[in-house]
Amino acid sequence: MIGALEWLATLSNFGYILLAIRGNSIAWPLGALGACFSFFLFLHPDIRLYSDALLQGGYFLLAVYGFYQWKNQKLRDKVFLVTRVPFLEIALGIFAAIGFSIALGCFMDRMGGDFVFWDAFTTGFSILATFWTAKRYLENWLLWIVVDFFCIFLYLQKGLFLFSLLFAAYCILAIVGYQEWKKKVAII
Repeated sequence: MIGALEWLATLSNFGYILLAIRGNSIAWPLGALGACFSFFLFLHPDIRLYSDALLQGGYFLLAVYGFYQWKNQKLRDKVFLVTRVPFLEIALGIFAAIGFSIALGCFMDRMGGDFVFWDAFTTGFSILATFWTAKRYLENWLLWIVVDFFCIFLYLQKGLFLFSLLFAAYCILAIVGYQEWKKKVAII
């Protein structure tokens, strides 16, 4: 069961990132599908990455938001615009992600999760990175590089080798995504 879920989640999530780099709004429904598969994988008794499971529910909701944002933006502008994160939003986002990660780690520790603070850190900052992706902020890719790097080792610890490979690929693709989106930054 774990193997099939890991394969389905990996393939869906890999497709999501490839389409996101290209600015294709179909990335979001594919990401929602990957979130569903990942949700059940992380709840498995042998995995118990409860913060990651919670994150998948958030990813599903953010996929709806991202699809809506990207579809409406394209209808208005007919161009895929990328902007920079305002400094205040960087500071508030990082502060919120840290606070959320600490609170979530404490809660998941009581729930019997595994690697609770590591899992909560990657969850908190993944939410921030996904929100920045939906807002088309260039810096989302830099944040993803950090998160993906930590995820590689978390998933190796849990024996999720496909996910570890996926997140290694994500690190490389985040660099590609950053370079691609950098060409599209709007001067405003």
